[in-house]
Amino acid sequence: LPRAVVGYLVATLVILLAAPLLASSAEGLAEATGLGGTFIGTTLVALSTSLPELVTTLAAVRTGAFDLAVGNIFGSNSFNMVILVPVDATPDSEAVFPALLPLLRARPADVALFQVVDRAEGVGAAQEHLEACRSRLAAEGVSARATTVWGRPVDRILEAARRQGFDLIAMGTRGRRGRERELVGSVAEEVVASSPVPVLLCRPDTPIRDWKRILVPLDGTPEAEAALVDASLLAHALGATIHLLRVRLALVTDEGFRGMQFRTPGTDPNPYLVGVSERLGREGLMALPLLREGLPAEEILKAVDELEPGLICLSTEGGPLAERNVTAELIRRAACPVMVRKLQVDKKAPCTA
Repeated sequence: LPRAVVGYLVATLVILLAAPLLASSAEGLAEATGLGGTFIGTTLVALSTSLPELVTTLAAVRTGAFDLAVGNIFGSNSFNMVILVPVDATPDSEAVFPALLPLLRARPADVALFQVVDRAEGVGAAQEHLEACRSRLAAEGVSARATTVWGRPVDRILEAARRQGFDLIAMGTRGRRGRERELVGSVAEEVVASSPVPVLLCRPDTPIRDWKRILVPLDGTPEAEAALVDASLLAHALGATIHLLRVRLALVTDEGFRGMQFRTPGTDPNPYLVGVSERLGREGLMALPLLREGLPAEEILKAVDELEPGLICLSTEGGPLAERNVTAELIRRAACPVMVRKLQVDKKAPCTA
């Protein structure tokens, strides 16, 4: 404990000493370059002062201290999210509008409607469509800005997310499956596979509820727990209960072999769920453990039908979503919106002999 306290005090002292130097250096830079104090302040100084928050959050996530990361984000940002909402000319893409309302009514957010057309000549018509979308959101008390660009939808959406500092992408999806998906593809699933920020997805036929119950599927790994960053932040902001679900895969035969049944061995997952629940409880959150047995996707879908949560939060390793991938199954079938966080995996250098 003394070492931790000394480390905290030293780090705080460095920040306090560096702040005046940063301000005076920025003023000198503004005078020397002629760019002006406003420009330097809103670019270089803003970036420099945001770095400690970013580094602290990333360090907490990398060490598995997700509760500390959530506290840092929540304390510094007061949940002022910047949300990118890509749409196209079809009503299906607007299915995410009602899914966002529980969040937008609870906390202020900057909403950016974004439409990509395949040629420059279509920009005018797309802008008219976005203005109509803005009017529908305004009727719900939500203000939004609108932008139209041309190019390949997936590329332009990801480019905007990376360059413009969005916290969340919210998209409608048609939930195609099988042969239809192979032929047409899914822009939403391609975005999920490469997005640098969480993606909220909603199908046109999805029931919309408030976000007072959030379901988080876990499998006992730190990678799955990455979804707790989003779920905890939302639960703090909305006063929601987090339901922690773990599905144990058990192979049980009806008849067995010569009257015997076979079950896969494994450790009891319930202490793990209780431990995560208690950890979230220390952060002032209500978290309830739920243990089921069977095929993960099917059991999660059954839990959704029984609990009727307003939202599922989960993480994925990214890459193309396979037809029977659990994340893909939830996106295409779950009876509530799904928020997916793609894991940011560090690429390691190959081993050499």
